Amino acid sequence: MRKEIAVIGVGNTLFGDEGVGVHALSELKKLYRSPHVEYIEGGTLGIGMLHVCEGRKKIIVIDGGMCGEKPGNFRRFERHEVESLKETKGYSLHVFDPVELLAIADELGMLENTDCAVYCMEIERMEMSESLSSPVKKGLPLLVKAVYDELKSAGAAIV
Repeated sequence: MRKEIAVIGVGNTLFGDEGVGVHALSELKKLYRSPHVEYIEGGTLGIGMLHVCEGRKKIIVIDGGMCGEKPGNFRRFERHEVESLKETKGYSLHVFDPVELLAIADELGMLENTDCAVYCMEIERMEMSESLSSPVKKGLPLLVKAVYDELKSAGAAIV
């Protein structure tokens, strides 16, 4: 049975801070369990992830990027407050970013009555590394807490 809330962690953990969404998801899964929440590792998120959007009450996406903050700080956006700056050349199973994915899901009518939030943590570096930079590592617990608080306010009984 599909859970009413999906938390999707996005990024590539082999490229340092770019994988912060997956790291945050991992921390959330360890700390907070709920029968109403499905934790989904989006990895490098492709269009094949469209199926996880449909029929949800709430979707929370966690990703690293450039959102106008200092490295390690994050911003929360509503689905319609943010747009992708990536230029896509054609369609691929692996070239989509989460903002683009939500836009396509919305156009296809998959997000009717779905509350969507995107958490973007400002990254410091994106290079071949499995570790996060100091500011991103320091900000990670605050990001995890913010998502946890949003899940609680959405009525997800967290144990």
